[in-house]
Amino acid sequence: MNEADLYSQLAERHGHYCPMSTLGLRLGIEVVRRLTDVESTDWRFCYQARTCAADGIVMALEQSPLPSALQVEQLGQHLLLCTSVDGGELSLSLSANAMRLAAQYRELDEVDKPQHLEMLRTIASEQIIDVSGCAS
Repeated sequence: MNEADLYSQLAERHGHYCPMSTLGLRLGIEVVRRLTDVESTDWRFCYQARTCAADGIVMALEQSPLPSALQVEQLGQHLLLCTSVDGGELSLSLSANAMRLAAQYRELDEVDKPQHLEMLRTIASEQIIDVSGCAS
């Protein structure tokens, strides 16, 4: 499935289309990209904020060979913690820039919002996602 289809399905599943669900899908796509070829397949995923982003993360995981169960905790951090039984740990978080871009959306006119969401879909991952840890 291509990414454009994922964003359409995300809006349908989530009930609306917003910056945080978009950023969540971006986090999910990035974690899938980083973990799909890693030898360990027994991963646990925890997102540490109860926001719209969780739906995007789950959607990306469901499209992958990785487990799709996502634990969500209300710790106020936009952090996706990935741990494996083999000792691998990978953390992906929304950067300060991502949060600034998400907040800007609220200030936009309705006519400008679709372009802003498109920018969130296509901006380089390095500009919105901070990664740490080792997946091996």
